[in-house]
Amino acid sequence: MAEQKSIITQEMKAEIGKPHPPRSIRAEASQIRRFAKSLEDPNRIYYDEAYARTTRYGGVIAPPIFLSALGSGLPVPTHIDPPPPMRDVFSQDGGVSINLSNEWELFEPIRPGDVIIHEAMLTDLREKAGRAGPMIILETRNTYTNQYGRVVATNIHTRTRQYRTPEALAEAIERSR
Repeated sequence: MAEQKSIITQEMKAEIGKPHPPRSIRAEASQIRRFAKSLEDPNRIYYDEAYARTTRYGGVIAPPIFLSALGSGLPVPTHIDPPPPMRDVFSQDGGVSINLSNEWELFEPIRPGDVIIHEAMLTDLREKAGRAGPMIILETRNTYTNQYGRVVATNIHTRTRQYRTPEALAEAIERSR
C-alpha cells in the first residue's frame, strides 16, 4: 500500500502563531435576552433591567456562554488577500468538521452595548488517522476584549476536519497545493 501524502502543507503550518484579523460585534440587549431564552434560563439578570440593577452587577449581563454564540455571528473578513491557505482547505466540501472541546476562562461580564473584539490564532495543527479516514486536528486560541481594552474571556477551541472518502482526501490535497 502506498504511503498517503500528508494533507497538511507547509503553508498551513506557517499559519500557526499568526493572528487572524480581529472581528467585532456589539452585544445588544435583545441578543442577550434571546440567547438566555433559548437556554431556557429563568435568571432575570439577563433580561429584567430593574431586577438586574439590584444585583452585584448593577445591570443586565449576558449569560456566561454568550460568547460561544457570537462566533458564528461575527463578520468574516473579506479583505484578506490572499486568504490564509488553511482557510481554503477547511472551507471546501469534502470534509466533516467536528467540535472536540472548548475551554473557557471568563473574566468580566458582558453588558448590553459592549463591543466585543474577537481575536483568534491557530496554535496547533496536526494530522491523525481515524477509522473513517484521515483527519486534521486544529487548536485555536480566542481572546475576547471589550471596548475598554479589558479581556472579558479566553477560549481554546479544538476541532477536527475529517475526510471520509479517498476522493474527498485527494481533492483536499489538490486544493492545498
